[in-house]
Amino acid sequence: EDDDIVASIDPDMIFLSSDVNLGSIKDNRGVASQYSLGSTWVRDWVLQFCDGKCDVIADPSDVSFGAPYILKAKDMLRLARLWKNLVDVMRPYDKSWHLDMYAAIIAARRLDIVFTVERGMIGNPIDDMEPWDLTTWGGSSSDIGKLHSHDPLTMQVVHYCQTYSISSYSWGKHDYHNLDIRKCDPLNNAFNMPTTGDSILMTETRGKELAHMTDVATTARNVWLLDATMAVAHEAIERYNSEFCVPLEHTKT
Repeated sequence: EDDDIVASIDPDMIFLSSDVNLGSIKDNRGVASQYSLGSTWVRDWVLQFCDGKCDVIADPSDVSFGAPYILKAKDMLRLARLWKNLVDVMRPYDKSWHLDMYAAIIAARRLDIVFTVERGMIGNPIDDMEPWDLTTWGGSSSDIGKLHSHDPLTMQVVHYCQTYSISSYSWGKHDYHNLDIRKCDPLNNAFNMPTTGDSILMTETRGKELAHMTDVATTARNVWLLDATMAVAHEAIERYNSEFCVPLEHTKT
């Protein structure tokens, strides 16, 4: 239905909370997450695609946002059509991974769709622009942390676009391009897991300061993100295996 609310998220995002607050979503008004894009890119090369809608940028955050994009269905459909076209025509001028976000922002401005920019996305342990001041620890590795804002966030996600590490252990999505859980291959159907020593260090690190950038906080942020990504993804794979993969002994005749 036209007034249904749709969220467009990246495939490498995990919801931090099932709480969703949709009061800000109105006709021609949506919510997106803050990114560190700045605003200089608009005047550097994008004005030609703006149809005069980029002449006044009141605040850099007005052109520095990305997924999740949350809109009414009818507005998401309008946005998606122009967004797709702009990606194609803008691609010769910029081939970076930012291009999809640039195109979405320009499409929204041309269609007079206004996004409220929230600090609801987190994923980089060394980026203080991300909402580390809003993070809280969960009770354990299986009870992941959350973002707590004075004004409830519309949606909160972790974006596992980085590699996270603690001591000798690291985990990142690019290490697992060949992992296909649908094959139910017991030898190639899981992540490398932390050693006992790494797990002990992770336990000792949970609860430490996250907000202010220090060596201790950087380590703590990596653990927080590992809890929210690697541990959650590992549990999801285990659940898939148990539901869809026949145990090896059951395949013997």
